[in-house]
Amino acid sequence: MAEEAMAAILQVVVQNLIDHSKKEISLVRGLDKEAEKLVGRLGTLHEFLNDAEMRSIPGGAVKSWLKKLEDVAFDADNVLDELNYHLLSKQINPIKQKILSCFSSSNHIARSRSMAIRIQEINENLESINNEATELGLVGRLAVVPTTLVDAAFETDAFTVDPIFIGRDEVVSEIVEILSDSVTSDERLISIHAIVGMGGLGKTTLTRNVFNRQKEENRFESHIWVHVSRTFDPIILFKKILKELTYSDQVEVGSRQDILRKLQEALRDKTCLLILDDVWNQDRPKWDDFINSLLGVTSVKGNAIVVTTRNMEVASTVKSLHTHELKGLSHADCWSIIKAKTFGKEDVPPEFEAIGRKIAARCQGLPLAANVVGGALCYKSEQEWLSIEEKWLSHDEGDHITEILKLSFDNLSPQSLKKCFAYCSIYPKGHRIERRNLIEYWMAEGFLEASNEMESIGDKFINVLLHNSLLQVAERDGYGNVESCVMHDLVHDLACSVLGSSNNTNGTSRVRYMIHDGESRVSKEVAKYLRTLFFKGNIYGNMFADFEHLHVLVLADFDCKKLPGSIRKLIHLRKLDISLTGIFFLPDWIGELHQLQTLYGGYLFILPNTLKYLTSLRHLYISQITTLPAEIGKLTSLQTLEYFKVGTENGCKIEELGSLKGLKGKLKISKLERVHNKEEAEKASLSSKAKLLELCFAWDMYREGETTSDEKVLEGLQPPSDLKKLVIEGFKGKRFPTWTQKMAVIENAAQGSWISLNKLIEVRLSQCSECEEIPMFGQLPNLKSLSLEGLSNVKSINSSLNVETLTVFPALEKLVLHGMPKLEKWPQAEFEGASDVKVFPRLQYLEIEDCKQLTSFPNHSSPGLKHLIIRRTSSCMPLEKLTALTMLCTEGIDDLEHLPDWLFYSNPNLLVLKIEKCPKLTGLPDGLGTLNSLKELIVRECPNLRDGVCSINSLETLVISDCPNLERITDDIGIQQSQGSHTSLRSLEIYECIALSYLPCELVGSSLEKLVLVNLSSLKNLPEVVNCLPKSPPRLTELRISGVSQFTATYSVDVLRKLNIDASMWGSVESVNGIIEACNPHSLTDLELKGMENMPESMQHLNALSHLKLEDFGMEELPEWLGNLSSLVLLQLHDCKKLRRLPTADAMRRLTRLEYLDIEGCLELCVEKQSDAAASQWPSISHITYISVDGNPVDAQPRIIVHHGLQEPVVHRAAAHS
Repeated sequence: MAEEAMAAILQVVVQNLIDHSKKEISLVRGLDKEAEKLVGRLGTLHEFLNDAEMRSIPGGAVKSWLKKLEDVAFDADNVLDELNYHLLSKQINPIKQKILSCFSSSNHIARSRSMAIRIQEINENLESINNEATELGLVGRLAVVPTTLVDAAFETDAFTVDPIFIGRDEVVSEIVEILSDSVTSDERLISIHAIVGMGGLGKTTLTRNVFNRQKEENRFESHIWVHVSRTFDPIILFKKILKELTYSDQVEVGSRQDILRKLQEALRDKTCLLILDDVWNQDRPKWDDFINSLLGVTSVKGNAIVVTTRNMEVASTVKSLHTHELKGLSHADCWSIIKAKTFGKEDVPPEFEAIGRKIAARCQGLPLAANVVGGALCYKSEQEWLSIEEKWLSHDEGDHITEILKLSFDNLSPQSLKKCFAYCSIYPKGHRIERRNLIEYWMAEGFLEASNEMESIGDKFINVLLHNSLLQVAERDGYGNVESCVMHDLVHDLACSVLGSSNNTNGTSRVRYMIHDGESRVSKEVAKYLRTLFFKGNIYGNMFADFEHLHVLVLADFDCKKLPGSIRKLIHLRKLDISLTGIFFLPDWIGELHQLQTLYGGYLFILPNTLKYLTSLRHLYISQITTLPAEIGKLTSLQTLEYFKVGTENGCKIEELGSLKGLKGKLKISKLERVHNKEEAEKASLSSKAKLLELCFAWDMYREGETTSDEKVLEGLQPPSDLKKLVIEGFKGKRFPTWTQKMAVIENAAQGSWISLNKLIEVRLSQCSECEEIPMFGQLPNLKSLSLEGLSNVKSINSSLNVETLTVFPALEKLVLHGMPKLEKWPQAEFEGASDVKVFPRLQYLEIEDCKQLTSFPNHSSPGLKHLIIRRTSSCMPLEKLTALTMLCTEGIDDLEHLPDWLFYSNPNLLVLKIEKCPKLTGLPDGLGTLNSLKELIVRECPNLRDGVCSINSLETLVISDCPNLERITDDIGIQQSQGSHTSLRSLEIYECIALSYLPCELVGSSLEKLVLVNLSSLKNLPEVVNCLPKSPPRLTELRISGVSQFTATYSVDVLRKLNIDASMWGSVESVNGIIEACNPHSLTDLELKGMENMPESMQHLNALSHLKLEDFGMEELPEWLGNLSSLVLLQLHDCKKLRRLPTADAMRRLTRLEYLDIEGCLELCVEKQSDAAASQWPSISHITYISVDGNPVDAQPRIIVHHGLQEPVVHRAAAHS
């Protein structure tokens, strides 16, 4: 197979050479004959390759011949590309070239002679290769005209592109249940589970479904997915885990100790589900090394690891608590997958079903096989189905899955698609491949036919690979389009075998594609043949001098502040990505990279004026802070430009956008106050840019002075008809223009024709403070999200009716109204003779904030409303007919005295209820007790609330804060003695309820993990509450008691992670000492103590403690044993007014992890560096990185922290955090 596949993908290179030979060489005087020879020999070679692809010739001679051909073909491509570069340079800057030619005509002649010699040499090599092909028995064979590429344009259709999940639902539920049981009943910190099955059986897809189910159920606080594969290196795995936890593209850590410390910080106070996908390691010591380190940084019970593997021995190695051996699907399930891939929901003709069931039986229960073969059968005739069945059934022995994958690869057409598929193997197994990036790589490598439609061809290629299950969907955008993909391991193996040695640095063949981690140096011999390089590591000035043929260069080094000068000579470069570096400015010579197609600028501040010479540039990715150079309009090939800031100088005005006819995707135009009139705005020609999907028009909302031009300017910014998202910010006109009022763009007023904006999905109007009315959005058939924010002059909103459907906002799912203080009503929509007008029939999310005059709102629709948020609005808002609420949030409703009972009787599926800042609220409704699904109840700042919570057995989180008149939570907690306590409650927090005298013990049930009681000065039964805490197994991980009397230490807190105690009202050193002694010294990581004379001696054994805060202590010196707290990172000393001395320098230096020291209100403590006083404690703390005294940093080294939302970097001195 390798030879046939290699021949197929080499045809792409040879065909490109034929095309370039005709174009470039013929333009150079004196090379006509060589060009003619080259085209002829390449044509012959192309025919030989067709023959090599169609049949297998025994032995390794063909493979050797193909390798020679590959080397010569790439050499030829380099020569022709260099020639193209020099021709392009002449076209871009002809005046400069003429001046240079006057002074260096000898150089030009020398270059032409050198080019002629190199082409002649290539011709000779090709002639030799053609002769060798004849000797091998290859014959010239004309290529079969490829079938038209199927335009699998079903990006927004989930069932055709995503892997079809059939036959595994029960298995998912079983594993989810096992995981849930283990984390609640198993006493270990981490429970380990294994899913075992052969390749292609669907382990990863199954585990992904389990992973997503656990995310939905919110059982774990962190969810981490790591693809492992054959290399099991604990350090690499720790870095991957840390990257997932911190959402960072680059993990800047050094030693193993450093990375484990960072992991400990990231995992603190969190339970975690970790998926280790595709594990091969059977080395028990290596696994023990990994898991013991992980246990060392994890102090919380209730964590789980799921390992997927092909080998049962691996499950034994990891000491799996539960191992699920995955079985194959039934033949019927395999046929269901094939049927769904090929026919979707349509009926299957009987003649196809008979063949299909035979093919399904050969899938051996492998979902991957069924998906792949289903893709290969799609759009095929009955005869082709028979042919595939016969071809496959002829292979009675061997690896069936490999045969299926090869079958799918063979069916890929055109040949360039095979090359694109093979290129995907440069990514590591399990890597998420961003769709946009992949297409840009294909373009840069020349795999897509050079034209203005390269991106469209790339899109079609990805759709075909998805449909054939050679790629799988990983992530979609808000419109349902595929954003990223993954490749199954077995498919990755196939792609690697097709790409051959081009991605292999171990062999003697020339390497074309490389991902380099920077730990070793790339030799000159390897560098000169590379075409794609992903480089991560230390970057310096001259390091890329040897990489002369690079087409793709991706750099990752945040310490790199300047683009290396050696990149200037990379004349073949098509894609440059510096988004993961610290580079803020580009050099002027960037304009010499004339063939550059894609530039990822990251957070560049200013782009040089020479950028206008990059006439091949198609995609420019920058941030909002980037200042564009003048004459950006000269980049007429540009398709991606997400931000354009209007300038005042010539070459920086809005007219620059007019010549960028190919712009697509999204575009934000800011500083529109610099546009003077409609005619000037029209020069942007936005209505003709059909591929723009998202537009944002932004004026400076804080500007002063004349704003009368806003209406005319917006009139001239007519969007294209396919627009999906429209945002208008800071517009100061009183009325929106014609095209927004009718949601139509006037094209020909005389004939009355117009272009409807009926594809709009999202609209947001923000800070349009002078507007008195809003456009008629109600008729838009696809509008799903509407946000109106800061429209402070709007008094009423009219419901524009779609006369045909008698529906207002037929597709709207999300509606946000913010900051509209004059809005009084949104009247009902009416239509003469119609009684069943529908408003918001699909609305699911409604948020109304700061609309205090609003008393009228359409209330006869929205049957599916799930999320309702009302802040600082009148209580007269009608809430009738709401039956599907899952979240209700009310805040700042001054006149709300009670919530109606019927609201809760009618919404039995309510999950979250938040009531905040309602000063007249006196009690919670009885209907609350009927809710069996409520998970979270938060009541804050309701000063007149007297009665608390009634029976809610499903509750998991209860927070009551700042309710000073609350006397009781409830007399009848609603739980009979026979029923026991609140078994579901996990977090109970009560703050600043000074009248509360009794807390029902039933609240502290068997699942309680967090208990916070602060400033409950009247509480009488605290000892009883503490005694009711769950003891077997102990669950409590966070305990905070402050401003409460009568607390005694009678409870074992073995798994406690956080402890916060204010002993000023009740305690002594002895009682606090008893609490700390009851803690597990290996679990407690955060300790805050207040109101004591001295530090409890039991603290000195807390070897996991990373944060210690001492407040209002009466001691004069800290004990020497403080140096025993070896894990301490942050030490806070607040209001210790008598404190004069810290431990000695020796003791403090034993705190090797201490990075932050925060001192506040310690009046007697002298830490001044320059002080001559003997009492200065500076020698004890001078080694600490960050020191803060009363909020001011002391002698800390400055850290450069770049805030990407600002115009320039800001240098901060990092102070201690609290």
